[in-house]
Amino acid sequence: PDLYGRGFSSAGVGRMDEGLFIEQLRDLLDHLGLARVDIVGYSLGGAVALAFAARYPERLNSVALLAPAGMPSCGAFVPRPIVRLARLPGFDLLLGSIVLSQLLRRSIFA
Repeated sequence: PDLYGRGFSSAGVGRMDEGLFIEQLRDLLDHLGLARVDIVGYSLGGAVALAFAARYPERLNSVALLAPAGMPSCGAFVPRPIVRLARLPGFDLLLGSIVLSQLLRRSIFA
């Protein structure tokens, strides 16, 4: 989902901080009736996913981070051809849609 003030979501009222984003995610999961989920955090969502995992570990099956903001790069450990592939325009969207479709299929439609 979009975080408040990001993407297609309005800014809302009040301070937008880690606590708000964690509770927004919890409220969404409650609304959807999802007790346990696999979560993927992309960019700023990586920080939110980690904070959510720390606060609500009982709600998660797994956590995956894709290009998390504020995290050190692991480029030294990734083979050069994979790094080149990952730098192709649109690769992040393709990878994200593949991961998301698999998670949705496994978590919601299973």
